[in-house]
Amino acid sequence: MKTFNQFHDGSFDGVLLNGMGAQFFFRTREKQSFVLRVSGLKSLRLNDFRQGNIIFDVLLREGTEVNLSDIVELYGFTDEDKAALKLEEAHREALVVLEINPSYGASCQLLATSVVLEENHRAITTHLALDREKYPLSPVERELLAWEVMNEIINGFHVDNFDVAIGSSRDQTVALGLRLRAIPRECEALIDQHEVRILRNALKLTLEELGSEFQTRTGFYPEEGLAVLDRLNGLLEPLGKPS
Repeated sequence: MKTFNQFHDGSFDGVLLNGMGAQFFFRTREKQSFVLRVSGLKSLRLNDFRQGNIIFDVLLREGTEVNLSDIVELYGFTDEDKAALKLEEAHREALVVLEINPSYGASCQLLATSVVLEENHRAITTHLALDREKYPLSPVERELLAWEVMNEIINGFHVDNFDVAIGSSRDQTVALGLRLRAIPRECEALIDQHEVRILRNALKLTLEELGSEFQTRTGFYPEEGLAVLDRLNGLLEPLGKPS
């Protein structure tokens, strides 16, 4: 069994699911960013995801280390014979189990073909470049931006040249949306300047793309969207003219 010791007391920031694949976003206690890429996802159990998830340990079991308890937990079998058959199948296919145990917040267990851990260089570059000033989002702004606008640019209309149009990769944009959604409504949501730009670009594009359908699709009046856009533009003005 392999233990990823670097993540003890680090943070579990989010997960992105994409068909039979997934990406898990971690940071070490020293704020180093990593992405764990999962291929051939067979089963996933994720519980109690919260704002500020703290990792106790991250474990990887391979081959015959994958055990009956793993299969029962992942599939919810009550019939031990069925669980044993599924375990034999997992051994034949040389599947792996990843387990994330928390000190606080989210726990996770998955069964997959493979997992690869990579340093998230894009995130590191971004964090180094950021002014660390943070800006609050109201609950209404968060509902519009993290839910409605994110849904449109990811699942609604097609965004040409996504990285340029939004100012961030699709994966990082989804991770931002997931982080904001995970914050309880009664808690303050803070965003940095880079995230302000991402959300501003996403909202501006959504307003332009949906036009008269903006209210129907998002549940917000266009005037409300424009008011939020004006505020985000105002936050960017100290950095120079909004792009």
